[in-house]
Amino acid sequence: MEKFIHELFNDEIARKCSEKYNHDVNSLQALGGFESFIYEYSYHEKKYILRITHNSHRSEQLIEAELHFIYYLYENGSNVARPVFSKENKLTEKIEIDEESHFIVTSFEKAEGSHLRFDQLSSELIEKWGMTIGHFHKLAKEYIPGKYKRFEWVNDGLYLNIAQFIPEEQTIVIEKTNNQIKKINGFKKDKSGYGLIHTDIHSGNFFVHNSEMTVFDFDDCAYNYFASDIAIALFSTVFNKKIEDKNEFATMYFHHFMNGYHKQNQLDQQWIIKIPDFIKLREMVLYAAIYRSLDTNNLPPWPALFMEGRRNSIENELNILDLSIFK
Repeated sequence: MEKFIHELFNDEIARKCSEKYNHDVNSLQALGGFESFIYEYSYHEKKYILRITHNSHRSEQLIEAELHFIYYLYENGSNVARPVFSKENKLTEKIEIDEESHFIVTSFEKAEGSHLRFDQLSSELIEKWGMTIGHFHKLAKEYIPGKYKRFEWVNDGLYLNIAQFIPEEQTIVIEKTNNQIKKINGFKKDKSGYGLIHTDIHSGNFFVHNSEMTVFDFDDCAYNYFASDIAIALFSTVFNKKIEDKNEFATMYFHHFMNGYHKQNQLDQQWIIKIPDFIKLREMVLYAAIYRSLDTNNLPPWPALFMEGRRNSIENELNILDLSIFK
């Protein structure tokens, strides 16, 4: 999130946003957020999520397109957090700041359960993870947008402006990142391997309850390669400080994940062997996003861990994992 958005936002805006929805007084609790301000509230003993997004990040039209896709997945049996309507029977509400600046408010049922802990990561849950994403991709092949359409991944602001976020003296990092974006954008786009996807299904974006996963945070959903969703799930899980042998773990994870995935959707081997390209792009984009949104001199534990040696890895095109995993 851009720093100026933090400066615009305050408790009064949060209160005005919450009043757009039926809620129990004094139940609003801040949960944080990376690209939006996230709150929890309750109504009749049921919990909901309030998401407050500045229009510089997403337009109201793009958010409506996101919600249309979520409802499509929900109505076709996918486990997703369902959007809820405001008091005025709207899926989006607006809080004006001035003529050019406003916040867009959305709300969702809170998923049951909790985040997946690393010590819970069984072969059964990994397979369920793959099945969940596979079902999304199966449905994406037949999805028809509503009034508004989401963007192509390469047109997201982070990709378009990547050089603005990486320190200008890191010319090799900027060059390598732009080359990787161009390379992947040159891959063929047809519905067997390309469609509207979540783009960020790491363990922080779903809850587990009774061995079932409910996915949320579709803020980044875009038209992208199915292989990207798989790469991001793998990358986010393998890049855990508790894992000593990343290749051994990745081999196990990928085996069970793809077993689950192929129970819902078939992905040709030509895409499987390209997954390392998407892993490298994820590494590069996270690197830029951390520079954009965080103080690199005072990083929280996980970003600090991620940034260790990251510049060298990008500049020298080092592979995080053994490529034989994907053959």
